[in-house]
Amino acid sequence: MKNFIFLFSLLLVSISQVYGQDTYKITDLVQDPIRIEHRPQATGFKEVGDTTFTIYHSRNVDFRIYFVNGSQYHNILNPNPTGVFINGKVFDFYCGVEMGARQAVSNFLDLYEFEYLQRKYLCLFSFREDCLLKGCWYRCYNLFDVTDLDNIQQYSFSSVFGEAASMGDYNNDGIMDFIRVAPKPVADLPEGVPEEERDLHVVVTAYTLQNGKAKQHKKEGSAYYISAKATDLDISEFEVYEADWFIPLKDTTGNVAPATPYFAPYISFDPKQDFLYDAKGYRVEKNTWAVHLETYEDLDGALDFCDELKEDYQIEDLFVMIDQYHRGSIHFLILAGNYHSKDKIQKYQQEIKKIGFGNPKIVNLKKEF
Repeated sequence: MKNFIFLFSLLLVSISQVYGQDTYKITDLVQDPIRIEHRPQATGFKEVGDTTFTIYHSRNVDFRIYFVNGSQYHNILNPNPTGVFINGKVFDFYCGVEMGARQAVSNFLDLYEFEYLQRKYLCLFSFREDCLLKGCWYRCYNLFDVTDLDNIQQYSFSSVFGEAASMGDYNNDGIMDFIRVAPKPVADLPEGVPEEERDLHVVVTAYTLQNGKAKQHKKEGSAYYISAKATDLDISEFEVYEADWFIPLKDTTGNVAPATPYFAPYISFDPKQDFLYDAKGYRVEKNTWAVHLETYEDLDGALDFCDELKEDYQIEDLFVMIDQYHRGSIHFLILAGNYHSKDKIQKYQQEIKKIGFGNPKIVNLKKEF
């Protein structure tokens, strides 16, 4: 009985520390964080033709990272002559949950192994190398579940928080999760935020990792999230302003942070995913039927044309689709409407004709692209 009272007292102290504090750390959000067990070291190098292999030996699996030396690669369609062989299978590097755009990686910030919830993982951690300007400090996580070497599962994330504490079981369902920290869009910032503090305002969202798929934690379509202001760019600590999280969190007034529905945007304009994007760059599901209005060879031109359509023709239901498979190079298609029903798109086509926009063509997005 005494042991029970002692353990219960410890639990109450732990809860009060998390729920009663003014600032939080990422580690406060998870009961059992991961623990790095080993950092693989390079054991040798091998040159095969124009390819350099860096060979590693880990506790769970041998792997080698390769880099191809050559200028023969297209800067858009094949810009990333790097990757990793794990147990004889080749994987590319990515920097986003959609895993649509390959990333070139020449330097790693960290490589580490850990076991969590009876599964074995290898993490390759780097900066996003196509995004090194001021205000762009995303880190890329390429995480491999190597529990079953015949069925290795890969996950990828980008986050401005760069520590292993990003991973853990945040909702206590026995499945590993990943939390992503991203800068808050300028349009969503509170009024009067100084420019030098904008990058400190962040949004935290969570994903579950299961069977090779990363799925965002949601309830009734709204994402679990934390809206916060960090103490520094490393997100060492943060104050909470709004939150709809797995545990209650207190805001700067000492009360439980208010929750409003949050629908997290997807990363914009990923050319290798089967989705459309609205005119602001948010990813949306692609249905079957749309009206094709115009095609551009550059993204800026496509977005400017969307603005013209809104202003001159009052067409609001606009989408951009990236097509790199049918015309030899990347093109940006301007579409109006995005319907499952052919009858609806035919009616919408007639409406567009009536307002004086030439002869828009109906396209079947499932069959033609």
